[in-house]
Amino acid sequence: RILAVERYQDLSHSALECLRELCERLPPGLDVTSFVYAKGQDVKISGEAGAVSDIYAFRSRLDESKLFVSSTLSDVRLDPKRGKQLFNVDIKLPGGEP
Repeated sequence: RILAVERYQDLSHSALECLRELCERLPPGLDVTSFVYAKGQDVKISGEAGAVSDIYAFRSRLDESKLFVSSTLSDVRLDPKRGKQLFNVDIKLPGGEP
């Protein structure tokens, strides 16, 4: 219980800190459309971009972050109606399961 309380009091990996880090690493032309935060576990984001290269640049920037443990890019696909590339990223936080 003590570890759980300490983890919830630790603001170094709060939702706001994670969102700040994401925004700093966001390249122009890429928009995050969904942000789901699980304290001490992970952050799941969905987004859209005009080009696939923007998505891979974003993933590379996330991997350079000292705040996140790792990131997994999945489900990159084209939305033909809007002409946008859609994607999902799962970002592991310290203290989360491997």
